[in-house]
Amino acid sequence: MHSEWALLAVQSDGVRLQCLVPVAALELLDVWHTDGLRGTGSNNLRATSLFVPEHRPWTGPC
Repeated sequence: MHSEWALLAVQSDGVRLQCLVPVAALELLDVWHTDGLRGTGSNNLRATSLFVPEHRPWTGPC
């Protein structure tokens, strides 16, 4: 919630990748309403029709 970038894990052609994506390009889904997790700032993110330039993905182990 306080970051301008998100690190997402994605599948592409059978390979698991991690990609840096601007939070502005994502939809924030405030679905974590568990008492013990309120202070974590955890939320789900949704990306639709998202283009990640070739220089941004990281193909290291996930």
